[in-house]
Amino acid sequence: MKMRLAQALTDALGEGRVAVDEIGATVHPADLPQLAKAMELAALHKKSVGVGLGADTTVRVDLGRLADVLHIDETSLLVHAQAGISVGELQAQLADKGLTLGTLPAALSARTLGAALAAPRPSEMTPRGPFLDACAAIDVVLPGGTLCATHLAPRKASGPDLMHAVVGSRGQAGVIAGAWLRLSRVAPRRENTAWQLRDDTAALAVARAFFDRGGRPAALRILASLLWVELDGVEDLVEAERALLTELAEGKGGARRDPPDELPVITPGDVGHFLSQHELAAAWAARPQGAWLSALSAAGGCLMASGKAPILDEGAEGLRAALVTFLASSLQGSA
Repeated sequence: MKMRLAQALTDALGEGRVAVDEIGATVHPADLPQLAKAMELAALHKKSVGVGLGADTTVRVDLGRLADVLHIDETSLLVHAQAGISVGELQAQLADKGLTLGTLPAALSARTLGAALAAPRPSEMTPRGPFLDACAAIDVVLPGGTLCATHLAPRKASGPDLMHAVVGSRGQAGVIAGAWLRLSRVAPRRENTAWQLRDDTAALAVARAFFDRGGRPAALRILASLLWVELDGVEDLVEAERALLTELAEGKGGARRDPPDELPVITPGDVGHFLSQHELAAAWAARPQGAWLSALSAAGGCLMASGKAPILDEGAEGLRAALVTFLASSLQGSA
């Protein structure tokens, strides 16, 4: 059966597009019809399909040849790209046109677009929220080989959207072959600023007040009582946010520090575990700040946040569980 499937795939895709090993076959489709044909043949032979060379399936799909940017709509601020392109390469091509996907973590930039949409990771949360939120429509090949493109339209205008059943499904609902992503223009002004506070509690108080007063930074981190903030936007907005931050930090006895050109890059591998936005999604009043701030200081962790919910990277084995326990008990007490 395995050899018959391999021969059928070779006949359909052509020589050099199918590699056979002891596990099964790896296909390298050159276009969407070839991808659809490969999945149709796998379904006919009742064999499983996975994406990537490391997939534990009989048929593995390598989307490396589907790595083009198909269209950039500079009016609607949308880009149509194939799933095999890396997110970092897509970001670089957009930058040439003054466009951006937003601030992206290094781990996300290294993955392909298809992998980022099919199997999102908590450590790849962007400062503005999940990367999946940028997806407006997808091209997907369903398990039986049917090629489908979801509509570029508001969800309520077109009924239930297949896209939401496919993204995040890790390939179980279909193979993502391409996607339309929402863009923004590169901010005309971007700057970093840093303030040293007396302790983490004071730094958190400044950050909270900054959000309460309307501040929407591109990124914000607290590390060892040092408040790092990245501001971007039009000139007047950046100046207003800088003035607000200065007022709040000086009011807490903060001292300005010279920031680097880029905010420090912190990855889960550097600091241990990663606590995502979803695990800290609670009202400020519901967070037992004193308890987890003391644990944060003792563990040398780092608080990260943006215009939405905070993110916490922690640097000790037991801190993640402790924080979740604190939050759970607090929320139960407020229920």
